[in-house]
Amino acid sequence: MILIFGILGLGLGFPSLSSTEIYKYVDENGVIHLTNVPDKRYNLVLKEGWVRFRLGANVDPYDPMIRKTSERYGVDYALVKAVIKAESNFDPLAVS
Repeated sequence: MILIFGILGLGLGFPSLSSTEIYKYVDENGVIHLTNVPDKRYNLVLKEGWVRFRLGANVDPYDPMIRKTSERYGVDYALVKAVIKAESNFDPLAVS
């Protein structure tokens, strides 16, 4: 029981770590499929080590720009902010 809580605690204690593996499969029609959850058809094309994400960054300075952009393109403000969070974690140097 202590071991289970220890493992869960370790996983919850380091939520900002992530590893990247991208797999590729080309079907019979020439369509390229990319995934991070492969089956036997896929081949590994990219493997990166552990990446540390900043957690709890102050994203308030981005709010005016996000609001202006969401209004300009008629897209929900919360959706734009969520996509930025998912794609780059508000890191202006990130490459998606």
